[in-house]
Amino acid sequence: MEIRWQPGHLVRARRELRLLLSQAQWVLEVCDARAPQASRERRLAELVPPERRILVLSHGDLADPALTRRWVDHFRAQGEQVQVVRLDRPTSYQGIRRRLTPPRPRQDAALRGIRLGAHVTVQRAVVVGLPNVGKSTLINVLARRTRARTEARAGTTRGPQWIRVSEGLEILDTPGILAPAGIRGERAYLLAALGLVSDRSFPVWEVAVWLVTRLGLAGPERDEAEEALERMGRRWGLVAKGGGIHAEQTALRLLQQFRRGRLGRLTLERPEPPQPEPAASG
Repeated sequence: MEIRWQPGHLVRARRELRLLLSQAQWVLEVCDARAPQASRERRLAELVPPERRILVLSHGDLADPALTRRWVDHFRAQGEQVQVVRLDRPTSYQGIRRRLTPPRPRQDAALRGIRLGAHVTVQRAVVVGLPNVGKSTLINVLARRTRARTEARAGTTRGPQWIRVSEGLEILDTPGILAPAGIRGERAYLLAALGLVSDRSFPVWEVAVWLVTRLGLAGPERDEAEEALERMGRRWGLVAKGGGIHAEQTALRLLQQFRRGRLGRLTLERPEPPQPEPAASG
């Protein structure tokens, strides 16, 4: 299976990404904790060094917690800064704010409680990632949406709007979209199952068959997966007049249940184990 972006969308996304990266000290790269490797855009690592980038694993409340911990260890071993966030635990976002906000300078005891007029360094951060991966949610939680926006950048009529998150941190209110040129093979199935690409851009029945097998809901053979899907369709009442099931509706129902966590906390990717060191010759 292959998923392709429209050329115009691809060019626009890349142009906007370059602009965003030039305007901030920090980049929050959001990926889905249920498929952390597939939902990343590898090109970003070439554009932003790890000391300026924080990898945010979204949907931590929907992913397998044990596998999420393994993924965090895996990325940290590669020198990545990682933070897991989950909607059912708002405090999970506080770690990001602490990482981004510069520490306040220590004050002499005689000056405590006095508002200093010294300039406060403001850090700026942008949020980037594939479509539908959780970027807007991250911005909304960090900004609390009660903060006043700062002015548009000079020289633009409708420039990016920066939101003051704390005394030393501003975040852009428009997330940046990472648009890979083409998605093929298993990665295409992973992103489709997660809903990170439009359901109109791939054959939903094919992805549902793949997901049934991936989750172990049927045997490894295709006919076993299709039989399992047919049983699901009948159980959900998605039966056509001729007696067969509504295949597309059944497939979409399964995908939606997975995406919403109705099937349990599931992760579709496992971190690769470290490769053994080659034996010394001689």
